[in-house]
Amino acid sequence: MHSMAELVEEIERSEKPLVELYRQIEDAAVTSTEKKLASQMYHYQRFQVASLELLKSDVPEEFLCFGAVVDEDVNLRQGPGPKHSLVKKVGKGTPVIVMKYEGNWAHVRLPDATQGFIFRAYVKCEMGA
Repeated sequence: MHSMAELVEEIERSEKPLVELYRQIEDAAVTSTEKKLASQMYHYQRFQVASLELLKSDVPEEFLCFGAVVDEDVNLRQGPGPKHSLVKKVGKGTPVIVMKYEGNWAHVRLPDATQGFIFRAYVKCEMGA
């Protein structure tokens, strides 16, 4: 029987080349409909592979959704508000587990198990719990 980490690594090895092929499909799209569909497919594939990182650490029993950061250099803070200390900057596309919302803030967990709060507008849920 394989461990979770072994399975995740195996999937990553097989899926990463496919992500590149989806990127090429996006580049080859000509019509606006093709471009829109190809872009959605590419970004979905990227999210799927990036989300595997979340399985490398313990996934909490209760959470709202799996999501991703939607902007560059987003502040991850210790608490729900701009007055709370900065934990670190998070890049666009970083997969997160949204634990809960507190007002306009999302309590998230990163792939490295770091937790903190990101302004809600900078996190997009992809899949619910």
